[in-house]
Amino acid sequence: MTQPNVLVVDMDGTLFRGDLLFESLLGYLKKAPWRVFVVIGWFWRGRAYAKTRLAEVVELNVATLPYNKAVLELMRSRKARGHRVLLATGSALPLARQVADHLAVFDGVIATTADRNLIAEVKLAAVQEWLAGETFTYVGDHRNDRVLWAAAAEAISVNRRAMNVEDMQLLGEADVGRFPWLAAMRPRHWIKNALLLLPLLLAHRYADLGALYAVAFGIVAFSLMASSAYLINDLFDMEVDRQHPHKRYRVIAAGILGVPHALLLAGGCVAVAYVIGISISEAFVGWLTLYLLTTIAYSLFAKRLLMVDVIVLAGLYVVRLLAGGAAAGVEVSFWLLLFSMFFFLSLALLKRLVEVRSGSSGGRAYDQGDEIVLGQLGLTSATGAVLVLGLYVNSDAVRTLYQFPNVIWLLCPLLTFWIGRLWLLGNRGEIDTDPVLFATADLSTWLVLLTAGVLLLGAR
Repeated sequence: MTQPNVLVVDMDGTLFRGDLLFESLLGYLKKAPWRVFVVIGWFWRGRAYAKTRLAEVVELNVATLPYNKAVLELMRSRKARGHRVLLATGSALPLARQVADHLAVFDGVIATTADRNLIAEVKLAAVQEWLAGETFTYVGDHRNDRVLWAAAAEAISVNRRAMNVEDMQLLGEADVGRFPWLAAMRPRHWIKNALLLLPLLLAHRYADLGALYAVAFGIVAFSLMASSAYLINDLFDMEVDRQHPHKRYRVIAAGILGVPHALLLAGGCVAVAYVIGISISEAFVGWLTLYLLTTIAYSLFAKRLLMVDVIVLAGLYVVRLLAGGAAAGVEVSFWLLLFSMFFFLSLALLKRLVEVRSGSSGGRAYDQGDEIVLGQLGLTSATGAVLVLGLYVNSDAVRTLYQFPNVIWLLCPLLTFWIGRLWLLGNRGEIDTDPVLFATADLSTWLVLLTAGVLLLGAR
Protein backbone atom coordinates (compact mmCIF):
# COMPACT_ATOMS: atom_id res chain seq x y z
CA MET A 1 0.00 0.00 0.00
CA THR A 2 1.26 3.45 -0.90
CA GLN A 3 1.74 5.63 2.13
CA PRO A 4 -0.43 8.76 2.30
CA ASN A 5 1.39 12.04 1.74
CA VAL A 6 0.07 13.57 4.99
CA LEU A 7 1.02 12.48 8.50
CA VAL A 8 -1.41 13.66 11.20
CA VAL A 9 0.00 13.51 14.72
CA ASP A 10 -1.80 13.80 18.05
CA MET A 11 0.06 15.64 20.82
CA ASP A 12 -0.90 14.69 24.42
CA GLY A 13 0.11 11.11 25.13
CA THR A 14 1.42 10.63 21.59
CA LEU A 15 4.00 13.24 20.62
CA PHE A 16 4.99 13.28 24.29
CA ARG A 17 3.88 11.52 27.43
CA GLY A 18 1.51 13.50 29.60
CA ASP A 19 -1.41 15.87 29.16
CA LEU A 20 -0.94 19.63 28.93
CA LEU A 21 -4.39 20.30 30.38
CA PHE A 22 -3.49 18.69 33.70
CA GLU A 23 0.01 20.14 33.68
CA SER A 24 -1.37 23.63 33.02
CA LEU A 25 -3.96 23.18 35.74
CA LEU A 26 -1.32 22.06 38.24
CA GLY A 27 1.00 24.91 37.29
CA TYR A 28 -1.78 27.44 37.76
CA LEU A 29 -3.02 26.12 41.11
CA LYS A 30 0.26 25.34 42.86
CA LYS A 31 1.17 29.03 43.11
CA ALA A 32 -2.23 30.02 44.52
CA PRO A 33 -4.55 27.12 45.46
CA TRP A 34 -7.48 29.52 45.95
CA ARG A 35 -7.56 29.87 42.17
CA VAL A 36 -9.47 26.59 42.09
CA PHE A 37 -12.68 28.65 42.30
CA VAL A 38 -11.63 30.57 39.19
CA VAL A 39 -10.90 27.31 37.37
CA ILE A 40 -14.29 25.88 38.34
CA GLY A 41 -15.88 28.92 36.71
CA TRP A 42 -13.88 28.32 33.53
CA PHE A 43 -14.90 24.68 33.35
CA TRP A 44 -18.49 25.70 33.99
CA ARG A 45 -18.31 27.48 30.63
CA GLY A 46 -16.97 24.35 28.95
CA ARG A 47 -13.84 22.26 28.72
CA ALA A 48 -12.67 24.07 25.58
CA TYR A 49 -12.95 27.46 27.27
CA ALA A 50 -11.07 26.21 30.36
CA LYS A 51 -8.24 24.78 28.22
CA THR A 52 -7.89 28.07 26.37
CA ARG A 53 -7.90 30.23 29.51
CA LEU A 54 -5.31 28.02 31.21
CA ALA A 55 -3.07 28.20 28.15
CA GLU A 56 -3.23 31.99 28.32
CA VAL A 57 -2.19 32.29 31.98
CA VAL A 58 0.35 29.46 32.35
CA GLU A 59 3.88 29.36 30.98
CA LEU A 60 5.17 25.89 30.15
CA ASN A 61 8.68 25.05 29.01
CA VAL A 62 7.85 23.03 25.90
CA ALA A 63 11.54 22.35 25.26
CA THR A 64 11.72 20.03 28.27
CA LEU A 65 8.55 18.01 27.61
CA PRO A 66 9.13 14.21 27.54
CA TYR A 67 8.88 13.79 23.76
CA ASN A 68 8.35 10.35 22.23
CA LYS A 69 11.53 9.69 20.25
CA ALA A 70 9.84 7.14 17.99
CA VAL A 71 7.17 9.66 16.96
CA LEU A 72 9.78 12.39 16.39
CA GLU A 73 11.77 10.04 14.16
CA LEU A 74 8.66 9.10 12.18
CA MET A 75 7.74 12.76 11.67
CA ARG A 76 11.22 13.71 10.53
CA SER A 77 11.61 10.73 8.21
CA ARG A 78 8.24 11.42 6.52
CA LYS A 79 9.11 15.12 6.27
CA ALA A 80 12.43 14.22 4.62
CA ARG A 81 10.50 12.22 2.00
CA GLY A 82 8.38 15.24 1.14
CA HIS A 83 5.29 14.40 3.17
CA ARG A 84 3.34 17.05 5.00
CA VAL A 85 2.98 16.82 8.78
CA LEU A 86 -0.06 18.15 10.65
CA LEU A 87 -0.35 18.57 14.41
CA ALA A 88 -3.93 17.86 15.50
CA THR A 89 -4.52 18.04 19.23
CA GLY A 90 -7.15 18.50 21.89
CA SER A 91 -4.83 20.85 23.76
CA ALA A 92 -5.30 24.60 23.50
CA LEU A 93 -4.09 26.30 20.34
CA PRO A 94 -1.52 28.60 22.04
CA LEU A 95 0.26 25.60 23.60
CA ALA A 96 0.07 23.59 20.39
CA ARG A 97 1.70 26.44 18.48
CA GLN A 98 4.49 26.67 21.06
CA VAL A 99 5.24 22.97 20.58
CA ALA A 100 5.06 23.30 16.80
CA ASP A 101 7.40 26.29 16.79
CA HIS A 102 9.86 24.44 19.01
CA LEU A 103 9.98 21.30 16.85
CA ALA A 104 9.86 23.18 13.52
CA VAL A 105 8.60 20.18 11.56
CA PHE A 106 4.85 20.80 11.17
CA ASP A 107 3.14 22.22 8.12
CA GLY A 108 0.01 23.07 10.05
CA VAL A 109 -1.59 23.12 13.48
CA ILE A 110 -5.21 22.53 14.44
CA ALA A 111 -6.15 22.54 18.12
CA THR A 112 -8.78 23.42 20.69
CA THR A 113 -10.10 26.98 20.71
CA ALA A 114 -12.41 28.66 23.22
CA ASP A 115 -15.52 27.44 21.37
CA ARG A 116 -14.34 24.06 20.00
CA ASN A 117 -12.86 21.11 21.93
CA LEU A 118 -10.86 19.27 19.28
CA ILE A 119 -11.36 15.60 20.17
CA ALA A 120 -12.94 12.55 18.53
CA GLU A 121 -15.46 13.42 15.75
CA VAL A 122 -14.74 17.14 16.06
CA LYS A 123 -11.03 16.51 15.44
CA LEU A 124 -11.81 14.21 12.51
CA ALA A 125 -13.98 16.86 10.86
CA ALA A 126 -11.27 19.51 11.32
CA VAL A 127 -8.59 17.19 9.91
CA GLN A 128 -10.70 16.31 6.87
CA GLU A 129 -11.43 19.99 6.25
CA TRP A 130 -7.68 20.81 6.43
CA LEU A 131 -6.83 17.90 4.08
CA ALA A 132 -9.54 18.74 1.53
CA GLY A 133 -10.10 15.11 0.57
CA GLU A 134 -6.53 13.77 0.83
CA THR A 135 -5.86 10.47 2.56
CA PHE A 136 -3.75 10.54 5.71
CA THR A 137 -1.77 8.57 8.28
CA TYR A 138 -2.89 9.11 11.85
CA VAL A 139 -0.75 8.62 14.95
CA GLY A 140 -2.60 8.64 18.29
CA ASP A 141 -2.85 6.99 21.69
CA HIS A 142 -6.36 7.30 23.14
CA ARG A 143 -9.73 5.66 22.65
CA ASN A 144 -11.00 9.06 21.47
CA ASP A 145 -8.71 8.62 18.46
CA ARG A 146 -10.55 5.53 17.20
CA VAL A 147 -12.73 7.50 14.78
CA LEU A 148 -9.58 9.00 13.24
CA TRP A 149 -7.86 5.63 12.99
CA ALA A 150 -10.95 4.21 11.29
CA ALA A 151 -10.95 7.07 8.74
CA ALA A 152 -7.18 7.00 8.14
CA ALA A 153 -5.52 5.12 5.30
CA GLU A 154 -2.75 4.16 7.75
CA ALA A 155 -3.39 3.83 11.49
CA ILE A 156 -0.55 4.01 14.04
CA SER A 157 -0.84 3.84 17.84
CA VAL A 158 1.71 4.43 20.59
CA ASN A 159 -0.56 2.68 23.10
CA ARG A 160 -1.21 -1.05 22.76
CA ARG A 161 -4.36 -0.89 24.89
CA ALA A 162 -6.04 1.63 22.57
CA MET A 163 -5.57 -0.42 19.40
CA ASN A 164 -8.81 -1.60 17.78
CA VAL A 165 -8.36 -1.14 14.02
CA GLU A 166 -7.34 -4.00 11.74
CA ASP A 167 -3.78 -3.74 10.37
CA MET A 168 -2.98 -1.08 12.97
CA GLN A 169 0.70 -0.49 13.68
CA LEU A 170 2.25 -0.10 17.13
CA LEU A 171 4.96 2.54 17.25
CA GLY A 172 7.75 2.49 19.83
CA GLU A 173 5.76 1.60 22.93
CA ALA A 174 8.33 2.28 25.63
CA ASP A 175 9.17 -0.16 28.38
CA VAL A 176 8.10 1.86 31.40
CA GLY A 177 8.38 -0.96 33.91
CA ARG A 178 5.62 -3.07 35.38
CA PHE A 179 4.98 -0.88 38.40
CA PRO A 180 5.69 2.79 37.64
CA TRP A 181 3.39 3.78 40.51
CA LEU A 182 5.66 1.94 42.92
CA ALA A 183 8.72 3.74 41.58
CA ALA A 184 6.91 7.07 42.16
CA MET A 185 6.34 6.08 45.80
CA ARG A 186 10.13 5.73 46.29
CA PRO A 187 10.15 2.62 48.49
CA ARG A 188 13.93 3.01 49.01
CA HIS A 189 13.14 5.94 51.31
CA TRP A 190 10.87 3.88 53.54
CA ILE A 191 13.87 2.68 55.51
CA LYS A 192 14.05 6.17 57.08
CA ASN A 193 10.85 5.36 58.97
CA ALA A 194 12.60 2.60 60.92
CA LEU A 195 13.48 5.57 63.14
CA LEU A 196 10.08 5.07 64.79
CA LEU A 197 11.54 2.01 66.52
CA LEU A 198 14.24 3.98 68.32
CA PRO A 199 12.23 5.26 71.34
CA LEU A 200 10.99 1.73 72.04
CA LEU A 201 14.47 0.22 71.78
CA LEU A 202 16.10 2.89 73.93
CA ALA A 203 13.43 2.30 76.58
CA HIS A 204 14.52 -1.38 76.64
CA ARG A 205 11.01 -2.63 75.88
CA TYR A 206 12.17 -5.26 73.39
CA ALA A 207 9.73 -7.90 74.64
CA ASP A 208 6.60 -5.73 74.55
CA LEU A 209 4.90 -7.36 71.55
CA GLY A 210 1.91 -5.01 71.65
CA ALA A 211 4.15 -1.97 71.42
CA LEU A 212 6.25 -3.62 68.70
CA TYR A 213 3.15 -4.33 66.61
CA ALA A 214 1.93 -0.75 67.07
CA VAL A 215 5.28 0.68 65.98
CA ALA A 216 5.44 -1.72 63.01
CA PHE A 217 2.06 -0.50 61.79
CA GLY A 218 3.19 3.05 62.52
CA ILE A 219 6.17 2.54 60.22
CA VAL A 220 3.81 1.41 57.46
CA ALA A 221 1.61 4.47 58.01
CA PHE A 222 4.57 6.86 57.89
CA SER A 223 5.96 5.13 54.80
CA LEU A 224 2.67 5.67 52.98
CA MET A 225 2.47 9.26 54.17
CA ALA A 226 6.06 9.84 53.04
CA SER A 227 5.20 8.38 49.62
CA SER A 228 2.29 10.81 49.29
CA ALA A 229 4.71 13.63 50.09
CA TYR A 230 7.16 12.44 47.41
CA LEU A 231 4.34 12.26 44.87
CA ILE A 232 3.15 15.79 45.66
CA ASN A 233 6.71 17.11 45.64
CA ASP A 234 7.42 15.47 42.26
CA LEU A 235 4.24 16.98 40.82
CA PHE A 236 5.22 20.46 41.97
CA ASP A 237 8.82 19.99 40.77
CA MET A 238 7.91 18.44 37.42
CA GLU A 239 9.26 21.25 35.23
CA VAL A 240 12.43 21.66 37.32
CA ASP A 241 13.04 17.89 37.32
CA ARG A 242 12.78 17.79 33.52
CA GLN A 243 15.80 20.07 33.32
CA HIS A 244 17.84 17.86 35.66
CA PRO A 245 20.17 15.23 34.12
CA HIS A 246 18.89 12.46 36.42
CA LYS A 247 15.58 13.58 37.90
CA ARG A 248 14.05 13.92 34.41
CA TYR A 249 13.79 10.13 34.38
CA ARG A 250 11.46 10.09 37.39
CA VAL A 251 8.16 8.58 36.30
CA ILE A 252 6.15 11.78 36.84
CA ALA A 253 8.65 14.10 35.14
CA ALA A 254 8.96 11.57 32.28
CA GLY A 255 5.17 11.50 31.85
CA ILE A 256 4.97 7.77 32.59
CA LEU A 257 2.68 8.42 35.55
CA GLY A 258 0.18 11.13 34.65
CA VAL A 259 -0.86 14.00 36.90
CA PRO A 260 -4.35 12.65 37.73
CA HIS A 261 -2.99 9.17 38.49
CA ALA A 262 -0.27 10.63 40.73
CA LEU A 263 -2.83 12.72 42.63
CA LEU A 264 -5.10 9.70 43.04
CA LEU A 265 -2.18 7.60 44.30
CA ALA A 266 -1.14 10.31 46.77
CA GLY A 267 -4.68 10.57 48.09
CA GLY A 268 -4.89 6.79 48.47
CA CYS A 269 -1.64 6.70 50.44
CA VAL A 270 -2.91 9.41 52.80
CA ALA A 271 -6.24 7.62 53.31
CA VAL A 272 -4.66 4.25 54.12
CA ALA A 273 -2.09 5.91 56.40
CA TYR A 274 -4.89 7.52 58.41
CA VAL A 275 -6.83 4.26 58.65
CA ILE A 276 -3.73 2.62 60.14
CA GLY A 277 -3.00 5.63 62.36
CA ILE A 278 -6.50 5.66 63.85
CA SER A 279 -6.05 2.04 64.88
CA ILE A 280 -2.90 2.99 66.85
CA SER A 281 -3.73 6.07 68.92
CA GLU A 282 -4.97 9.65 68.74
CA ALA A 283 -1.53 10.97 69.64
CA PHE A 284 0.00 9.04 66.75
CA VAL A 285 -2.61 10.49 64.35
CA GLY A 286 -1.64 13.95 65.59
CA TRP A 287 2.03 13.42 64.71
CA LEU A 288 1.02 11.84 61.40
CA THR A 289 -1.04 14.94 60.59
CA LEU A 290 1.81 17.26 61.55
CA TYR A 291 4.11 15.28 59.27
CA LEU A 292 1.63 15.58 56.37
CA LEU A 293 1.09 19.32 56.82
CA THR A 294 4.82 19.98 57.18
CA THR A 295 5.70 18.04 54.04
CA ILE A 296 3.04 19.91 52.06
CA ALA A 297 4.40 23.23 53.35
CA TYR A 298 7.89 22.06 52.41
CA SER A 299 6.78 21.20 48.86
CA LEU A 300 4.84 24.44 48.41
CA PHE A 301 7.36 26.99 49.67
CA ALA A 302 9.68 25.97 52.54
CA LYS A 303 12.18 24.13 50.31
CA ARG A 304 12.95 27.41 48.57
CA LEU A 305 13.65 29.35 51.80
CA LEU A 306 17.23 29.78 52.94
CA MET A 307 17.98 27.61 56.04
CA VAL A 308 14.26 27.05 56.65
CA ASP A 309 14.39 24.05 54.31
CA VAL A 310 17.12 22.20 56.23
CA ILE A 311 15.49 22.94 59.59
CA VAL A 312 12.21 21.53 58.28
CA LEU A 313 13.96 18.42 56.94
CA ALA A 314 15.63 17.85 60.32
CA GLY A 315 12.32 18.48 62.06
CA LEU A 316 10.60 15.78 60.01
CA TYR A 317 12.99 13.21 61.47
CA VAL A 318 12.23 14.47 64.97
CA VAL A 319 8.52 14.08 64.23
CA ARG A 320 9.20 10.44 63.33
CA LEU A 321 10.77 9.91 66.75
CA LEU A 322 7.84 11.52 68.53
CA ALA A 323 5.40 9.44 66.49
CA GLY A 324 7.35 6.30 67.36
CA GLY A 325 7.10 7.21 71.03
CA ALA A 326 3.35 7.83 70.70
CA ALA A 327 2.82 4.48 68.98
CA ALA A 328 4.81 2.58 71.62
CA GLY A 329 3.48 4.56 74.59
CA VAL A 330 7.02 5.71 75.42
CA GLU A 331 8.03 9.22 76.41
CA VAL A 332 10.75 10.53 74.11
CA SER A 333 13.52 12.03 76.23
CA PHE A 334 14.81 15.57 75.94
CA TRP A 335 18.28 14.12 75.25
CA LEU A 336 17.09 12.11 72.24
CA LEU A 337 15.22 15.07 70.76
CA LEU A 338 18.18 17.43 71.19
CA PHE A 339 20.63 14.91 69.76
CA SER A 340 18.33 14.17 66.82
CA MET A 341 17.88 17.81 65.89
CA PHE A 342 21.65 18.42 65.69
CA PHE A 343 22.30 15.07 64.00
CA PHE A 344 19.67 15.34 61.29
CA LEU A 345 20.34 19.04 60.72
CA SER A 346 23.90 18.04 59.90
CA LEU A 347 22.68 15.45 57.37
CA ALA A 348 20.23 17.95 55.82
CA LEU A 349 23.05 20.47 55.39
CA LEU A 350 25.21 17.76 53.84
CA LYS A 351 22.40 17.01 51.38
CA ARG A 352 22.35 20.65 50.30
CA LEU A 353 26.13 20.73 50.01
CA VAL A 354 26.05 17.65 47.76
CA GLU A 355 23.39 19.29 45.57
CA VAL A 356 25.35 22.53 45.28
CA ARG A 357 28.56 20.64 44.45
CA SER A 358 26.80 18.63 41.71
CA GLY A 359 24.96 21.64 40.31
CA SER A 360 21.58 20.03 41.01
CA SER A 361 20.22 22.56 43.51
CA GLY A 362 17.66 23.98 41.08
CA GLY A 363 14.76 25.66 42.84
CA ARG A 364 16.69 25.84 46.13
CA ALA A 365 18.07 28.96 47.83
CA TYR A 366 21.75 27.97 47.65
CA ASP A 367 24.49 28.50 45.08
CA GLN A 368 28.16 27.64 44.60
CA GLY A 369 29.32 30.42 46.89
CA ASP A 370 27.51 28.84 49.85
CA GLU A 371 29.60 25.65 49.98
CA ILE A 372 31.94 26.84 52.75
CA VAL A 373 29.13 28.08 54.99
CA LEU A 374 27.08 24.92 54.44
CA GLY A 375 30.10 22.85 55.38
CA GLN A 376 30.82 24.89 58.49
CA LEU A 377 27.21 24.77 59.67
CA GLY A 378 26.96 21.05 58.96
CA LEU A 379 30.15 20.14 60.80
CA THR A 380 29.16 22.37 63.72
CA SER A 381 25.82 20.55 63.92
CA ALA A 382 27.63 17.20 63.78
CA THR A 383 29.91 18.29 66.62
CA GLY A 384 26.84 19.41 68.56
CA ALA A 385 25.32 15.94 68.17
CA VAL A 386 28.49 14.30 69.52
CA LEU A 387 28.59 16.78 72.42
CA VAL A 388 24.94 16.08 73.34
CA LEU A 389 25.66 12.35 73.26
CA GLY A 390 28.61 12.85 75.60
CA LEU A 391 26.55 14.93 78.04
CA TYR A 392 23.81 12.29 77.95
CA VAL A 393 26.29 9.55 78.85
CA ASN A 394 27.25 11.56 81.94
CA SER A 395 23.63 12.20 82.99
CA ASP A 396 21.56 10.53 85.70
CA ALA A 397 19.22 9.15 83.01
CA VAL A 398 21.92 6.78 81.79
CA ARG A 399 22.71 5.45 85.25
CA THR A 400 19.10 4.37 85.75
CA LEU A 401 19.04 2.45 82.49
CA TYR A 402 22.55 0.96 82.32
CA GLN A 403 24.64 -0.95 84.86
CA PHE A 404 27.93 -0.03 83.15
CA PRO A 405 27.30 3.45 81.70
CA ASN A 406 30.97 4.15 81.01
CA VAL A 407 30.85 1.62 78.16
CA ILE A 408 28.53 3.99 76.29
CA TRP A 409 31.31 6.56 76.10
CA LEU A 410 32.63 4.57 73.16
CA LEU A 411 29.61 5.70 71.17
CA CYS A 412 31.12 9.19 70.96
CA PRO A 413 34.22 8.25 68.91
CA LEU A 414 32.06 5.82 66.93
CA LEU A 415 29.64 8.60 65.98
CA THR A 416 32.54 10.96 65.24
CA PHE A 417 34.02 8.39 62.84
CA TRP A 418 30.73 7.76 61.04
CA ILE A 419 29.53 11.32 60.56
CA GLY A 420 33.04 12.64 59.87
CA ARG A 421 33.54 10.01 57.17
CA LEU A 422 30.21 10.91 55.58
CA TRP A 423 31.14 14.58 55.46
CA LEU A 424 34.54 13.83 53.96
CA LEU A 425 32.96 11.68 51.24
CA GLY A 426 30.41 14.40 50.53
CA ASN A 427 33.15 17.03 50.33
CA ARG A 428 35.07 14.85 47.86
CA GLY A 429 32.03 14.47 45.62
CA GLU A 430 31.70 10.75 46.30
CA ILE A 431 28.08 11.11 47.45
CA ASP A 432 25.71 11.90 44.58
CA THR A 433 22.39 11.20 46.29
CA ASP A 434 20.55 11.75 49.57
CA PRO A 435 23.22 11.16 52.27
CA VAL A 436 20.75 9.11 54.33
CA LEU A 437 20.12 6.77 51.38
CA PHE A 438 23.85 6.63 50.70
CA ALA A 439 24.49 5.70 54.32
CA THR A 440 21.90 2.90 54.31
CA ALA A 441 23.72 1.27 51.40
CA ASP A 442 27.17 1.79 52.93
CA LEU A 443 28.78 -1.15 54.75
CA SER A 444 30.40 1.09 57.35
CA THR A 445 26.96 2.26 58.50
CA TRP A 446 25.84 -1.26 59.32
CA LEU A 447 29.14 -2.05 61.02
CA VAL A 448 28.75 1.09 63.17
CA LEU A 449 25.16 0.17 64.04
CA LEU A 450 26.19 -3.37 64.94
CA THR A 451 29.02 -2.09 67.14
CA ALA A 452 26.69 0.45 68.80
CA GLY A 453 24.18 -2.31 69.51
CA VAL A 454 26.86 -4.50 71.11
CA LEU A 455 28.03 -1.57 73.25
CA LEU A 456 24.50 -0.79 74.47
CA LEU A 457 23.86 -4.42 75.31
CA GLY A 458 27.20 -4.64 77.08
CA ALA A 459 26.42 -1.55 79.14
CA ARG A 460 23.27 -3.18 80.54
